[in-house]
Amino acid sequence: MIARLFYLVLLLVLACVPACGLTGRTALAGPRDQALLAKIKQQPLMFFVATGPANACGPGCSSWIAADGYFDSDAGKRFRDFLNEPARRELPVFFNSLGGVASQAVAIGLAMREYRMRAGVARTMPEGCRPAPGVNEACRKLVLAGSDQKAKLLPAGSHCASVCVYALLGASIRQVAPTAELGVHSIRFIWALSNKTPTVPPPSTDVVDGVLRNYMVEMGVDPGLIDAAAKVSADRIHWLSRTEISKFGIETRDFYETPWTALQETPSIFSVSKSWSRMQPSGEERTTVMRIRCATPSGYLLAYRSELPLSEASARLAVRLGWGEGEISFASSAAIPGGSIFYSTIPDDLMQRAAGQRKLQVSETRGSTESGNFGISTGGLVAALNQLQMHCNDTDAAAAVKLP
Repeated sequence: MIARLFYLVLLLVLACVPACGLTGRTALAGPRDQALLAKIKQQPLMFFVATGPANACGPGCSSWIAADGYFDSDAGKRFRDFLNEPARRELPVFFNSLGGVASQAVAIGLAMREYRMRAGVARTMPEGCRPAPGVNEACRKLVLAGSDQKAKLLPAGSHCASVCVYALLGASIRQVAPTAELGVHSIRFIWALSNKTPTVPPPSTDVVDGVLRNYMVEMGVDPGLIDAAAKVSADRIHWLSRTEISKFGIETRDFYETPWTALQETPSIFSVSKSWSRMQPSGEERTTVMRIRCATPSGYLLAYRSELPLSEASARLAVRLGWGEGEISFASSAAIPGGSIFYSTIPDDLMQRAAGQRKLQVSETRGSTESGNFGISTGGLVAALNQLQMHCNDTDAAAAVKLP
């Protein structure tokens, strides 16, 4: 589901202050944009394993992955290659970046989610490097010439801005130190094509923002973060307050749920979506996404995607959704890497009655053992369903949704 949402993201770049962009031959790029492209080419995102004293990166943690620089057009592949060594997947990632190419930030976020990795925001200062906001050229050469680096982890003065935030959100467990800063702003397009001038205009900002809202939901984050970013000029950065970091669910905690939100899930499918994340006894965070789609003019299709612990990636769940006197079971399921997807249908009148409740009760059972029984809010569900119903009344929209 996630992969097909992001073909549009490959076309966009979020700008930042003072610089970010796409590398390669550019078209329709003015002097300012060319300067941004040069900056990202000079300081592409680099990854290295750093080691500090005991508890340097948290209780029981002394080694971490440093991610410093700008998200260049090859960053996602390099990060995947970097993780080919399995032991690295157990390490937390600490970002210090002012932005870059959005598609690469999303690719890194998805890789971290695949391996249930942890992430935070901090500068990594290797031994032998002079203190600076980022890794300067001399320090970069030192790092690239060696292997693992002895270093200090410095949250104070570190930044994760623009697309860096999207990479951070892919981690299953996310912590942001009070002295670190997260920044967002609206999108900025810089076309970068290898050999020819673009023949079509970039997608609208509404389309791109819709893609990113879907990504937020999939990662267990309030898609309202994209609306907040859209209010900020691409030439500025809004540094998020601790209240905003908590409100949008950027830091993980024992339980967090997004509001129900009406979203353009794909170019042909409109849905009402919600996600929630729960801390497991193992210490692993698990995100579940529920989407309500058109099925027939008088009913809906419910899709329920649940992550599973990596140690139980092949396990199957039985899921029930209850409210007041009503209940439905998700009978049809399919195993996916790291989880399961369940489907059910529900008449629209029954869905409306469920939406009128204060909470819905979720029950998950693995084999004969109940693994979860908890309530989720219906906040925003009635209004979102009204938007969905307008799409369901469109015959073509309803026909686009099929049970896999």
